[in-house]
Amino acid sequence: MDEMGTGDIPGSTHLYAGQEASAVGICFQLKDDDYISSTHRGHGHSIAKGVDIDGMMAELFGRASGTCGGKGGSQHIADLRKGMLGANGIVAAGAPITCGAALSIKLLGSRQVAVAFAGDGAMNEGVMSESFNLAKIWNLPIIFAIEDNGFGEATANAAGRSRSPLPVTGP
Repeated sequence: MDEMGTGDIPGSTHLYAGQEASAVGICFQLKDDDYISSTHRGHGHSIAKGVDIDGMMAELFGRASGTCGGKGGSQHIADLRKGMLGANGIVAAGAPITCGAALSIKLLGSRQVAVAFAGDGAMNEGVMSESFNLAKIWNLPIIFAIEDNGFGEATANAAGRSRSPLPVTGP
């Protein structure tokens, strides 16, 4: 049964199906106190980071027992106890949040790392360039994990309709 179609899951849900290997490969190397931020497809990142699946599912269904008290829903799953800073419905918005976490790591002198997951569509957002610059200038303990799933949110790259930051020229 389609829980979104019946209205049992409020709002929209963007699945992470087919991308699991990148989250598992990265998060397997992380400690519990390391940080990650996610995209609007945060379910796989959450599971890979060790967020309680029952709590995550309760969040999807809008229940008070969810990781955010049922108020975040699919696109805003977070669990600070597990270092999951949150999924975000705004393209590239996790990058500066993760820079902040990485800055706190640096200032506190801890041995943690922060990972900012982003899709290839985030490369067109100015906040990504700003985050890259901050990370380099401040020498932050951050990893930018860019996942190219062949789509810019819901538009297939192969359709030739994806935005490009560069003008298309040639024959």
